[in-house]
Amino acid sequence: MERRLSNQLVLHGAIVMLLGLLAGFPFAWVIGGTMEGDLRAWRMAHLEGVLNSLLLLAVAGFLGRLALDVRKQKLLTWALVVMAYGNIVASIVGAATGNRGLEPTGPAANLVVFTLFIIAIVAVVVALGLLIYGARPGGSPATAKVSVQVSERSVTRSTPIATTSATVTSVSTSLSDDDDDDDDDDDDDGDEPMNRAERRRLKKRKR
Repeated sequence: MERRLSNQLVLHGAIVMLLGLLAGFPFAWVIGGTMEGDLRAWRMAHLEGVLNSLLLLAVAGFLGRLALDVRKQKLLTWALVVMAYGNIVASIVGAATGNRGLEPTGPAANLVVFTLFIIAIVAVVVALGLLIYGARPGGSPATAKVSVQVSERSVTRSTPIATTSATVTSVSTSLSDDDDDDDDDDDDDGDEPMNRAERRRLKKRKR
């Protein structure tokens, strides 16, 4: 699960970075005077894509080291994704339409920019809260707990196998001893009946 969430952060981080780089073309055209527009707004759109994507890629690298369970890891991942898309889309729409989205008023494009920025702000607050909580001193990653449980299970499973092997060894040893006794009896078959009787008496006396 942790690997899938990290891959999601990398995927959406790359998409957001691509959108930011594409927003760099209008930014350059405005600088060169070939297109009319707000230079500040296009600069913001360009930087929003690059900076938000870098945050997603950075968190993807140490997501497994945070002291967060799977549910909190999911919440952190999708909060960052919503934040990144909200910022880049709002910035591009604002730059293209000339609306800054500072107030919830018309026209419709301004309402869209305002709403997207508010959603992005809420998402980034949730994401930063989870990052602070997961990186707290003394916290242990959830993956470490899973590895400890797996190692404990492997140890408990290996114990019966060792006991079984010891039992098999003792049984084979006893069987080999019985075979030696049988061989001694077989060697006696070649002697005369009187000799066999005497040897059996000697064995009983020794025992």
